[in-house]
Amino acid sequence: MYEKLEPSSRRIRLLTLAPCSGSSQIRWELKPYLLDQSPKYEALSYTWGDPTTKGTIIINERPLLVARNLLEAMQNLCHEQTGFTIWIDAICINQGNIKERNHQVGLMKDIYQNASRVIV
Repeated sequence: MYEKLEPSSRRIRLLTLAPCSGSSQIRWELKPYLLDQSPKYEALSYTWGDPTTKGTIIINERPLLVARNLLEAMQNLCHEQTGFTIWIDAICINQGNIKERNHQVGLMKDIYQNASRVIV
C-alpha cells in the first residue's frame, strides 16, 4: 500500500476521500506528493487511543485496520464532505518503516503549517 518516499525529496502521502456510498466502509485513495507542491489539504490532529480497539477502512481498495477513535473521526469527516484531501499521521506515514517514520516526524511542523486547516 505504501509507495516508498525518498527523504531528500520532502515527499508526503495524502488521503483523498472517495464519495461516501452510505455503506459502513469508508474508501480513501492514498497518494504521494511533494510537500511544497501538494494540493490543498487539511490535517487531522488526534490522540491515537486504545490500540486494541480497531475498525476497518479501505485505502487504495485494500482494507486497513485503524484505531477505533480514528475510524470514528474519519466517519464524521465522511458525513461532513467528500472529495477532500487530508493528512493523518497514523495512515500517511508508514508506521512499520522506522527510517521513514523518523524522517516524516521531522517534517510534521511543515506538514501542519502547510495545511489549509488543522482539525483537532
